[in-house]
Amino acid sequence: MGNEAKCKKALKELAVNVIAFENALDAEMRKPSTVERGQRIAKLLNALTVARQSAMRFTLGFSFNKIKRLETVQALAPKQRKERNKYGEV
Repeated sequence: MGNEAKCKKALKELAVNVIAFENALDAEMRKPSTVERGQRIAKLLNALTVARQSAMRFTLGFSFNKIKRLETVQALAPKQRKERNKYGEV
């Protein structure tokens, strides 16, 4: 399988995972707020994170350090994010 076909397949799998996450989250949000609901939402978010990290690592070829750097930059406040370059450095 060529690189382009591999990327398309991985992108499709990621999109399907995102759709499943959105549907599951929507269903959870309709339920009453409880500790158990919060735990189920946390599990859903974890599954989505794993799917995203897998796509970044195994399809895009990002290193674990690059993924962590990107996650850290995205977690920063918008003002701090502007002060960093594309590699997450100040």
